[in-house]
Amino acid sequence: MKRQILKVAILMVLAATTAVQVKAGVRNEEGTVAGANKVQSSKLIAKEGINNFVGFMSENAHKFTKKAEWNDVLTVLNSYNQNSPSLMKLSDEQKNKFNEGVAKLQEKLAKVKGEEASAWNEKLSFTAKTINFLWNFTPSTNVTEESVE
Repeated sequence: MKRQILKVAILMVLAATTAVQVKAGVRNEEGTVAGANKVQSSKLIAKEGINNFVGFMSENAHKFTKKAEWNDVLTVLNSYNQNSPSLMKLSDEQKNKFNEGVAKLQEKLAKVKGEEASAWNEKLSFTAKTINFLWNFTPSTNVTEESVE
């Protein structure tokens, strides 16, 4: 019984993954998707997406991946994906380097041709905005019934 449930779960994951990949490609005779878009459907560059993003950048913007800005961006993305509370402990200098790196990376992605580059640029933008929101969010400690009304 447990094996059957496991098989069904694996098939469901494979079907969902294939549905995302087929979005930008066509199945060939071997059953693989030719020209499949490696950008996942999530708006954020999530744990699974970082490897795909690094691979895309290595293929399409190899020189940029050797710059300090690239490392600054990856450090924060990894921190966000591995342990969000550690993200809040970054210094102002690290936050500024991240934002500068994102701006330069977005400029680079804008110059790379193709829909995949555009999709990564959008995901990077949304992820950076989310991270900056977390950094800038300060919960109010003076909330009273009067201030809620």
